[in-house]
Amino acid sequence: MTSFIVIQLGRVIWHDPIVGFERCNMKKVYMYMEKILHILLAVLLVCMVSIVMAQVIARYVFSSPITWSEEMVRYLFIWSVMTGAIAAMAKDTHLNVDLFSEKISPKARIIRDTVIRAVVCAYLVCLALGGWLIFNQVLSQFSPTMRISMAIPYSSIGICAAVMVIQEIYFVIRNLKKLIGREKINV
Repeated sequence: MTSFIVIQLGRVIWHDPIVGFERCNMKKVYMYMEKILHILLAVLLVCMVSIVMAQVIARYVFSSPITWSEEMVRYLFIWSVMTGAIAAMAKDTHLNVDLFSEKISPKARIIRDTVIRAVVCAYLVCLALGGWLIFNQVLSQFSPTMRISMAIPYSSIGICAAVMVIQEIYFVIRNLKKLIGREKINV
């Protein structure tokens, strides 16, 4: 017996063969994902700062530098940048030009926003596919000092782009609900 998830317009339906169907609001799932994201960003930052501090202490106090620290911090930084891009998209704080936003009606703004999000989503799908191709190419390559697969840092491209696609789909669904009148349009 297996469980499965069905995504309807704005709702996630979880089917458990024993319990049956259970509905939960997609907004709650999205907020839960956002909290996990912020915790992950905090953990990545603490790890990077701790490793750099340990490297500085090891180098200048004990005269024995940690050889793998710079490489590890670099890979953690790559993951934190990509995870930060997800967080910025979740809060809608990426750079945008809103020169004409004040001059158009709220409904036209939603239509414009939906089109922009659809284009961004298409780009992110291409980025996720490109990340998957790179992941497959570097699967057998290893980093110079830590000897880990280069697929680990490069997987951040595909994974984070896929998560951003899910975010954009959520925003498009929310905009469509506003356009058909199921949610209130913010002025």
